[in-house]
Amino acid sequence: GAVALSAVVALDLALAALPQLRWVPARSLEEAVLPIARGQPGRPPPRVYRDVARTDWSAISYEGRAIVGARTMVANLGALFRVASVPGYESAHDAEYHRVWDLLASQGGATLRVFSVGHAILAAGVADPALAEIGVAPPLTVYAVRDPLPRAYLVGRAIHAARPDAAQLLAPDVAFGHAAIVADAAAALDAPAGRAGPCRFVSWAPARGERRGDAARAALQVLVDAHSRGWRVEVDGHAAAAVRVNGLVRGVRVPPGPHRIVWTYRPPAVAVGIAGSVAGVLCAVVLAWRRKARPVGRAEAASPLLS
Repeated sequence: GAVALSAVVALDLALAALPQLRWVPARSLEEAVLPIARGQPGRPPPRVYRDVARTDWSAISYEGRAIVGARTMVANLGALFRVASVPGYESAHDAEYHRVWDLLASQGGATLRVFSVGHAILAAGVADPALAEIGVAPPLTVYAVRDPLPRAYLVGRAIHAARPDAAQLLAPDVAFGHAAIVADAAAALDAPAGRAGPCRFVSWAPARGERRGDAARAALQVLVDAHSRGWRVEVDGHAAAAVRVNGLVRGVRVPPGPHRIVWTYRPPAVAVGIAGSVAGVLCAVVLAWRRKARPVGRAEAASPLLS
């Protein structure tokens, strides 16, 4: 039963993804991505946005037969956070995630700037003051996002808004990293806008990252990576409260001074799965013990099948 169910889900996912795939010339893809693909040790990989909504992928040649995953990445922030989604399989994103993207999807480069996207691969001729064309490898064009926010930074002002609107999220202080919007009122900071000190990456991995920050005043450390219930944060070795920031990303309050901030991820369902497995094993042991300890009746003892 489980094997059959897995096979059905795999087939359904394949059929959903297949229409999203397109072929592109391998040389074009390599030339377009190479200048921005180099990362640095201990830092997150460069963030690149590939927008299928503004790129005519159907016009791309089949030459080279190199499959590019851009078409599997729907035109939403899943692409920003390196999550490939196909229709019907977007449940990893919560309702707030989709609400915020619906608000900001039409804002172009301004949205990419807020979410620390350094480059975008789009069609040629995109007119956007937040984007600068830096290379063309037909049919792809690479744009640099002007003044994107760093992946981690400290701000001295945090404004509470449980459901921020587009005007709040793209306000100049928020867009340029001088303030942030927090979903939790307890994390708000009523102070002048501005950066509160330096913040740098010490190490980075998909499920764990360490940053060092030196806050000149009470501050909010903003980490421009997706918010999820599975993330835990420690400040100087002590558990702290993670907070949703700018609708989609996460952060943590820190007092003045130097700090070591460590984020770790554990899927919320892991504990439930472990508990269920342990309960299942215990039930199996108890049932086996009861069956073995059950007294044999006279009819059973006389049966030749049991002798």
